[in-house]
Amino acid sequence: LRNSGQMQGSLRIGATSPYYILGLVRTFRERYPQIEVSVEIGNSQQVLEALEEYRVDLAASSQKLDDQRLTRLVLGSDPLVLAVHRSHPLAGRVSVDIAALKGHNLLMRERGSITRQLTEALLEKAGLDIGPLLEIGSRESIREAVIQN
Repeated sequence: LRNSGQMQGSLRIGATSPYYILGLVRTFRERYPQIEVSVEIGNSQQVLEALEEYRVDLAASSQKLDDQRLTRLVLGSDPLVLAVHRSHPLAGRVSVDIAALKGHNLLMRERGSITRQLTEALLEKAGLDIGPLLEIGSRESIREAVIQN
């Protein structure tokens, strides 16, 4: 960014999901209309690699980091939830015990995704070996796969 009386330049943002940042980007654009903003979406690993390699200026990620080179600000939090088609046997329940997943096919995010890491940790802690897995590369694609199922 250059400052010659009025902010100009570009801001490159890496994010794991547009959910938390789009409102912030809109507010930023209203305040600084001369600054070009670009958003690159990827999983946590991809977004943090982009930040480390200076391909983005800031990153919004679900991964907690203890890196003294970075400043961390919490934008929000989300629970890890199970999504099933409305006709699925587990649909309509208020909550689902993780053991109930045994015998069901599981759609998983790709390796490098925090969602996948959390899911695998929960399954391991419960002593469950769920399979077969179908690996899908984005939240939106998983949503579509559930709807189409």
